[in-house]
Amino acid sequence: MICAFDAGFPVDLMLDRFTGPRTDLTLAPLIAERLLDAIRMQLDGSVALPSNWIALPVAPDRLRACQCSPARELAQALGRQSLTPVRDRWLTRYEWMDDSGSQTRFEASSEVRGHIVTLVLDRMESRELVESAANALRVAGAQQIGVVCAARNSSVWHNHGHVSCDPG
Repeated sequence: MICAFDAGFPVDLMLDRFTGPRTDLTLAPLIAERLLDAIRMQLDGSVALPSNWIALPVAPDRLRACQCSPARELAQALGRQSLTPVRDRWLTRYEWMDDSGSQTRFEASSEVRGHIVTLVLDRMESRELVESAANALRVAGAQQIGVVCAARNSSVWHNHGHVSCDPG
């Protein structure tokens, strides 16, 4: 996992503008540029550049609140700046309620088979959610799966061997 920022002041204010109910989509290119800087800093020959960006599908309640998917907007900006395709239909999110509460499941398209893909998140929601989406991609045959997010709460990924970068 590579992220552009650790959540905290003043980054949290910028992300609130980008992901809040009055989403400021003009921030997407700036955040994408910082993410690409962080990715370039980490490339050492063992990590392949993404050949496809996949936005983590947004939960329906968040979609209603924002009226858009910040992760998708960020993926689109990454795609434009890196000249790499964004695959909107390669990952689907299913939500339902059962006796234990809200449940989430992901299903990946077979088109992902053999591709290097990178999941794009605006903010880290939970490690389990990301791992579930990555597992769906792995089961569908993705060759390599990376994760980039604009910002993460360091406690979510603490001591899990993942990379955090702040190129700015």
